[in-house]
Amino acid sequence: MRTRPTRKDLTPPRAQRGFYLLEVLVSVLILAIGLLGLAALQSRALRYNHDAYVRSQAAFLANDIAERMRSVRGATAGAQVLSSYATVSGGACNRNLATAQSDVKCWKDSVAAQLPGGQGTIVNNGDSTYAINISWVDRDDPTSATPPTLSWTLRP
Repeated sequence: MRTRPTRKDLTPPRAQRGFYLLEVLVSVLILAIGLLGLAALQSRALRYNHDAYVRSQAAFLANDIAERMRSVRGATAGAQVLSSYATVSGGACNRNLATAQSDVKCWKDSVAAQLPGGQGTIVNNGDSTYAINISWVDRDDPTSATPPTLSWTLRP
């Protein structure tokens, strides 16, 4: 004959009470650590994505002025016109005017507008090559003594 189990038979022994709650707390802790790691990974990915964007903008701007210099050199075939790009000090940006002074001023305005704290220089190396240097402020370390820089050499 089968006897019906009593309530005492269905309850676990006293030593095991609360064990399931401890398992849940441990699993919540592991989940929280995993989510914090995921948030840190996402934050780092966004920062690296922004850095890559700024570097690609700097490369585009360096290529832009290099192509302008090449087109002027090809049209006039004179080293004096090309060297005027390295000696431009001021002037106004006039996109309708294709002179070295206007090109450099428009380019420097673009560098300042598209890069955080962007500055661009063109240096005559003396051996018929020109160095195009673009620097900007790193958003992770704005007080750095050596800001990120892109250097581009234009050869004849």
